[in-house]
This record gives sequence, C-alpha cells and structure tokens, in this order.
Amino acid sequence: MNKVMITGSFDPVTVGHEDIIRRAAARFDDVRVAVFLNPEKPGMFSPEERASFLRRVTKKFPNVTVDFDNGMVVDYARREGISLVLRAVRDERDLAYEMKMADYNRAHGDVETVFLAASSELAGISSSEVRERILRGEDYTALIPAEIRSEIAEIAKNLVAK
Repeated sequence: MNKVMITGSFDPVTVGHEDIIRRAAARFDDVRVAVFLNPEKPGMFSPEERASFLRRVTKKFPNVTVDFDNGMVVDYARREGISLVLRAVRDERDLAYEMKMADYNRAHGDVETVFLAASSELAGISSSEVRERILRGEDYTALIPAEIRSEIAEIAKNLVAK
C-alpha cells in the first residue's frame, strides 16, 4: 500500500489545499492530511477548527484521513509508519523553503519528500491571503472550499467585530 502525508498549518484550508489533496487521493492508496502548528505563523483558527474544516472538505475522499499534531513531522511520520511527505509548491520561494524542510526530514527521520506543483489557476491562493481578507472585511469565499464557507463566515463575523 502506498501511503503519503500532506502537512501544513491549514489556517484555514483553501481551494488550493483541496486541489492538492484531491490530486494526491487519486494517486495514493492512503493519504494522511496532518495539521501542524507553525510557531512562526500565528493562527486565526484553532487546531481543532482547522482539523474539523479539513474533515468536512475531505470526507468525499474515502482514502483521506485528517489528524493533528503539535510535534515534529519526522516524529509523527515515524510513529504513524509514513515515509513519504507530499508538499505543494507555488513558486521558487516555496521550493527553496520546502527543500530545506525536505533535507531535514530525510536527515532526521528517513522521510522522503515529493513535490507537487500547484495548479496555475490556484497558485496565487494562500491561507495568509484568506486571513488578510477576513480581517479587512473583503470577500474571501472563492478562496475556500464550499463545505466550510458558512462556518468560516460565522467565525469571521466574530473576528471582525472585535
């Protein structure tokens, strides 16, 4: 069985993330989507909310499971018996960052990384942009999957009201 893990902060999950997950689900028997906290990225949504959003978005893919961990990717991979991480890259800057992480994961956990190029029509979408639009009161709905729009709108209403 071929198994792969897609990692990220998913704060929140975007249509770009959904596209990568869909493409992975078509090529791997077992896809684990794992929410990890990035101390360099303050979160707008709690880890539980992020995992919940992902579960709703991915329930249409029977070979995809969602998990949350606050440790290191290599430790999680070792514990779960996963030796392959799939990472999406949007541009050269993403690739440079991801190469460093891939080197670390290989050196410290014998975990290999494969890269999947973001679809050109979705490459400009990021969770950061969604968060910025929410805070500015701008429309962000086209950037997030339909399954979570109402829940995000409710949370966003409370965030903007503060």
